[in-house]
Amino acid sequence: MSKLKILLIVDIYPVGQNLELFQEWESFESIQILKNTLEEIGHSVEILEPFTRKRELLEKLTFLSQEHRNSTLLWNLVEGYFSKNREAYVPALAEFLGFPYVGSEAYSQVLSLDKHLTKMIAFSLGIPTPMFCLLESASQTLNFHYPFFIKPNYEGSSLGIHQNNFISSPSEWKKFQTNLKEEFFPYLIEEYLEGKEYTLGILGNTKKLFPTRVLEVVSPSPIYSAEIKSKSEMLEEFLPLKDSFKEKWIQEMSLKLSYKLGVSGFARLDWKEKNGNPYFLEINLTPGLSKKYSALPICAAVSGISYPELLNIIIESAMFEYQQQARDYGRRGY
Repeated sequence: MSKLKILLIVDIYPVGQNLELFQEWESFESIQILKNTLEEIGHSVEILEPFTRKRELLEKLTFLSQEHRNSTLLWNLVEGYFSKNREAYVPALAEFLGFPYVGSEAYSQVLSLDKHLTKMIAFSLGIPTPMFCLLESASQTLNFHYPFFIKPNYEGSSLGIHQNNFISSPSEWKKFQTNLKEEFFPYLIEEYLEGKEYTLGILGNTKKLFPTRVLEVVSPSPIYSAEIKSKSEMLEEFLPLKDSFKEKWIQEMSLKLSYKLGVSGFARLDWKEKNGNPYFLEINLTPGLSKKYSALPICAAVSGISYPELLNIIIESAMFEYQQQARDYGRRGY
């Protein structure tokens, strides 16, 4: 692969500020490891933080010549907050300006961030998912069986999730209902499953995807809440799924959904059991890539894919999409 100029466009976790609000953002140490690894495999890398420097980013991208755009790869690690479009900011900008970029396109990013819609798509494909409904206001009458779990519909990384998000009775719901945060509406309400939890990665491009091994997630708490999330270490334990039939089924269903959503580059899917049967929970198209606290690199490593190899797969997928997709509009008008 030829040498690329990689712009790491990233939201970096601001230590000491509102920790919950920035929960999905990557730590500075993890970004440095990512940068160093990309440089070791032969690319030049520049880190850009657009949170407070958006004009700088826009000027840099706008004034690059077409020749340089073809060899400049935008690496999307912008998570933002309080917007259902936030993970699509960079892909949409890249396509509009004619740059190759890492990961799935803006349309797919918006679809996947909407947990309720994604579950409806999974259900339409015959993929088992826990019973669910959408809570759109605090005054909405709830007709759902107990126990259930409630979480913000457009968030991830345990943002807005605490130990009391597990609701086992009407009295618990009444107490929780009075403390619902307006900024997190709508909320997804989901049947609570008590079985084992699994995760896996999906890698490749829109024409040819492949799954990693499926790993059982052993968490230090039944509720993996914001209180126990860490930016310094991985607190969960990951165990390869020994049931080959169950693993193959989860992989096949994950691929089915990923193709439907237009996944490219990398994604991570979470599953959980009910009576020994796996049910789809959610998919993340901008999963963490930290070697210290992210699940996807662990899934890759257990599958025999080293961290540099994982990054190469992501880069090759990005360049494939750029060369194969007919997005002529974005490459004109310089």
